Amino acid sequence: MLILYPEKLETVFENKYFDYNHIMQVIRIILPSEIRGKYTHRDYLGAVVKVGVKREKVGDILVSLDGADIIVSQEITSYLDTSLRELTRFSKSEFEIHKIEELNIMPPKTELINIIIPSMRMDSIVSELIKTSRSKVLEIINSERVFINNEVVTKNAKMLKDNDIITVRGKGRFKIKGTINTTKKGNLVLEVEKYI
Repeated sequence: MLILYPEKLETVFENKYFDYNHIMQVIRIILPSEIRGKYTHRDYLGAVVKVGVKREKVGDILVSLDGADIIVSQEITSYLDTSLRELTRFSKSEFEIHKIEELNIMPPKTELINIIIPSMRMDSIVSELIKTSRSKVLEIINSERVFINNEVVTKNAKMLKDNDIITVRGKGRFKIKGTINTTKKGNLVLEVEKYI
């Protein structure tokens, strides 16, 4: 959702006088202990679609071991809450409606990996990260599926640096931590944080 307002109302938003709960809320699903950790983002999104709600009416779905927080447009909160309760997969689950500021934000899960690269060129790094050939990476780059720090990049020779975030649509997201070593052949050993 995008909220636009004239400059004269800036203090209303800066001082948090505007109540975002008039436009969005959170449906929290708490799973019973026997199925905790078994549902993924796909399961929750599938449930939302199954009850006839368009994807545009639902924001992020934040999944945890205990269940999920689904950000929804305020106008459909009651309908979605009632409809999801009727699904068999959630028959023993608890449901709660929360304010947007009570959203249960989970830190992203990551793992550290090391890759060996000849240089800090984007195509070289992406090739190692997604384990494919440089020619295939070139196709992916040209199809505008590679983002560096949330901006699409189409120049395969772009040099990357520490703390750059690489997103390859359909393949994953990574953050460059830094060079930790150099091999005898002069290649770089790069430590990367992989989002899982």
